[in-house]
Amino acid sequence: MQLNGPVGPLFSFKNPFYSDPQNSPVLLYIPAAAGRLHAGDSCSVVSGPLYSAFTDGSQAGRPPLFTGLLVIQNIGLTDDLKKQENRLAVGFCDHKDVYRMTDSDLLF
Repeated sequence: MQLNGPVGPLFSFKNPFYSDPQNSPVLLYIPAAAGRLHAGDSCSVVSGPLYSAFTDGSQAGRPPLFTGLLVIQNIGLTDDLKKQENRLAVGFCDHKDVYRMTDSDLLF
Protein backbone atom coordinates (compact mmCIF):
# COMPACT_ATOMS: atom_id res chain seq x y z
CA MET A 1 0.00 0.00 0.00
CA GLN A 2 1.28 3.46 -0.88
CA LEU A 3 0.66 6.21 1.67
CA ASN A 4 -0.72 8.45 -1.06
CA GLY A 5 -2.31 5.71 -3.20
CA PRO A 6 -6.09 5.30 -3.63
CA VAL A 7 -6.52 3.44 -0.31
CA GLY A 8 -3.64 5.14 1.53
CA PRO A 9 -4.04 7.50 4.50
CA LEU A 10 -2.69 10.51 2.53
CA PHE A 11 -4.87 10.00 -0.55
CA SER A 12 -7.10 13.01 0.16
CA PHE A 13 -4.16 15.30 1.00
CA LYS A 14 -3.55 17.88 -1.72
CA ASN A 15 -0.77 20.48 -1.85
CA PRO A 16 -2.37 23.91 -2.44
CA PHE A 17 0.98 25.54 -3.31
CA TYR A 18 1.19 23.73 -6.66
CA SER A 19 -0.67 24.75 -9.81
CA ASP A 20 -1.98 21.17 -10.14
CA PRO A 21 -2.87 20.08 -6.59
CA GLN A 22 -4.25 16.79 -7.94
CA ASN A 23 -0.74 15.81 -9.06
CA SER A 24 1.60 17.44 -6.59
CA PRO A 25 4.21 16.20 -4.12
CA VAL A 26 2.83 15.74 -0.61
CA LEU A 27 5.51 13.84 1.26
CA LEU A 28 9.28 14.22 1.41
CA TYR A 29 11.55 11.57 2.91
CA ILE A 30 15.07 12.63 3.85
CA PRO A 31 17.37 9.67 4.50
CA ALA A 32 20.11 9.84 7.13
CA ALA A 33 22.80 10.29 4.46
CA ALA A 34 21.22 13.52 3.17
CA GLY A 35 21.76 15.52 6.34
CA ARG A 36 19.07 17.07 8.47
CA LEU A 37 16.72 20.04 8.49
CA HIS A 38 16.32 21.91 11.76
CA ALA A 39 13.37 24.08 12.78
CA GLY A 40 13.60 27.41 10.97
CA ASP A 41 15.84 26.15 8.14
CA SER A 42 14.91 26.77 4.53
CA CYS A 43 13.53 23.47 3.23
CA SER A 44 15.24 23.81 -0.14
CA VAL A 45 18.78 23.79 1.35
CA VAL A 46 18.74 20.07 2.11
CA SER A 47 21.13 18.15 -0.12
CA GLY A 48 21.80 14.55 -0.95
CA PRO A 49 19.29 11.91 -2.02
CA LEU A 50 15.66 12.88 -1.43
CA TYR A 51 12.46 10.97 -2.10
CA SER A 52 9.10 12.64 -2.70
CA ALA A 53 5.67 11.06 -3.10
CA PHE A 54 3.00 12.66 -5.29
CA THR A 55 -0.79 12.68 -4.92
CA ASP A 56 -1.15 10.50 -8.01
CA GLY A 57 0.90 7.73 -6.36
CA SER A 58 4.09 8.38 -8.32
CA GLN A 59 7.48 8.94 -6.73
CA ALA A 60 10.43 11.12 -7.62
CA GLY A 61 13.62 12.57 -6.20
CA ARG A 62 13.97 16.26 -5.40
CA PRO A 63 10.61 18.07 -5.68
CA PRO A 64 10.35 21.27 -7.76
CA LEU A 65 9.02 23.20 -4.74
CA PHE A 66 9.17 22.34 -1.05
CA THR A 67 6.23 24.43 0.17
CA GLY A 68 3.36 22.42 1.60
CA LEU A 69 5.28 19.15 1.96
CA LEU A 70 5.07 16.83 4.93
CA VAL A 71 8.68 15.98 5.84
CA ILE A 72 9.92 12.75 7.39
CA GLN A 73 13.61 12.66 8.25
CA ASN A 74 15.62 9.64 9.32
CA ILE A 75 17.80 11.02 12.10
CA GLY A 76 19.41 7.70 12.97
CA LEU A 77 22.85 6.69 11.83
CA THR A 78 21.65 4.39 9.04
CA ASP A 79 18.64 3.71 6.83
CA ASP A 80 18.14 0.14 8.03
CA LEU A 81 14.47 -0.70 8.59
CA LYS A 82 15.49 -4.16 9.83
CA LYS A 83 16.72 -2.49 13.00
CA GLN A 84 14.34 -2.68 15.92
CA GLU A 85 14.70 1.02 16.71
CA ASN A 86 14.74 3.83 14.15
CA ARG A 87 14.58 7.56 14.88
CA LEU A 88 12.56 10.03 12.82
CA ALA A 89 11.92 13.77 12.89
CA VAL A 90 8.59 14.91 11.43
CA GLY A 91 7.53 18.35 10.23
CA PHE A 92 6.40 20.36 7.22
CA CYS A 93 7.56 23.10 4.88
CA ASP A 94 5.41 26.19 5.30
CA HIS A 95 4.31 28.74 2.69
CA LYS A 96 7.65 30.57 3.03
CA ASP A 97 9.78 27.42 2.48
CA VAL A 98 10.63 27.28 6.20
CA TYR A 99 10.85 23.92 7.97
CA ARG A 100 8.48 23.64 10.94
CA MET A 101 9.18 20.65 13.16
CA THR A 102 6.23 18.87 14.79
CA ASP A 103 8.19 16.07 16.50
CA SER A 104 11.94 15.99 16.87
CA ASP A 105 12.56 12.36 17.85
CA LEU A 106 10.06 9.60 17.12
CA LEU A 107 11.09 6.00 17.69
CA PHE A 108 9.70 3.10 15.69
